[in-house]
Amino acid sequence: MLRDQLLRLNTALGPLQGKAVTGVLSAQVKPDDKATLLTVAYRVNEAAASALDKDAPAVDRVFGEQVARLARFAATGKPTAP
Repeated sequence: MLRDQLLRLNTALGPLQGKAVTGVLSAQVKPDDKATLLTVAYRVNEAAASALDKDAPAVDRVFGEQVARLARFAATGKPTAP
């Protein structure tokens, strides 16, 4: 991904694939002083019967773990901690 660019995907990911939801994943990379700032957002709209509120904590945790792996990879060249 290039700096100052925005990537947006329209998709239901992971356990949400089988539910009546619409998901939009946005990732943006921007310069921030002497570093690079990565912003990731995943917005999901649901049908009332989807019970998304029960899945939200797990989905948030998984996305957090994946973004942390990406940050480690960018910083060290390895996605996992030593």
